[in-house]
Amino acid sequence: MYIDACAPSSRFTIERCAMFEEDGDVGAKVMAAKDVKSRTVIQELCGRLVTVRESFLKPGRNDFSVVHSEYSKKAQLWLGPAAHANHDCESNCDIHYLRRGVACLRTNRPIRVGEEVTVYYGPNYFGTNNVHCLCTTCKAKVEGVYADTEPPLVARPFLQCAHCLTRFRYKSWLVRHLSSHARIDKFSCGECGESFSRKSSLKRHAKGHDSSMEKFQCTLCPKTFTRKEDAARHENVVHLKLSTHNCMDCELTFKSNKERQYHHNRVHSGLKPFSCPQCDAAFHAPNALYNHTKRR
Repeated sequence: MYIDACAPSSRFTIERCAMFEEDGDVGAKVMAAKDVKSRTVIQELCGRLVTVRESFLKPGRNDFSVVHSEYSKKAQLWLGPAAHANHDCESNCDIHYLRRGVACLRTNRPIRVGEEVTVYYGPNYFGTNNVHCLCTTCKAKVEGVYADTEPPLVARPFLQCAHCLTRFRYKSWLVRHLSSHARIDKFSCGECGESFSRKSSLKRHAKGHDSSMEKFQCTLCPKTFTRKEDAARHENVVHLKLSTHNCMDCELTFKSNKERQYHHNRVHSGLKPFSCPQCDAAFHAPNALYNHTKRR
């Protein structure tokens, strides 16, 4: 199985993943090396399903890549390259059973080069109703472990910027907005002196100075990156002018994450975080707020 998954002709690569802290430095993820169409059965990513007793599973130690069968109601340990596909509540792949004890992945939407391959492991993979889920979708929707514990949206007061009077419903949004008025750099690079407002940004920048780190060069220009997916995204957006930001609720794609978020606010969630300082009107995107203020 691993021979097919790691062959030069394979459409996928298995790379390190630091999403889950409990994995330490041995976490893995599956990345698309080529574009894959929707409803494609991925033969390279197969695995064997071995039924295990619930008493065998130890939370945080060996309960990863465990599939709970809807038919037998038993836990099955997934072994093979397919087991490296991480969970996502709105995954781009589903489990596709080939025969008894063997399954692979099947895409449920198009996957672009540089995109992570994910699969849905069930509603209780990260605790009841995935309350502890760390997936990308839960992070974007502020669900799972990222769930908003503040009062309900309708009861939450607006937080107003003292510089431009823009109002926000969440404190985190206000804090991020304030940096646009007066950026405060707390973390400085010891190599070049460049400063960053976030520790995570400094860590990402520092990898560029590490000569032992593998570099991924754009095939169309000399620019290099520390992550393969960043190089692929750079080529798609800068050179090929391709859209790489897919809406999680429909098949529309966008050229930037902001455009995708504004679309999601308007069409799917109904969220209106951009509020008029002069009235109670609120909007899904800043340009809508700007047009409103011009008409007043």
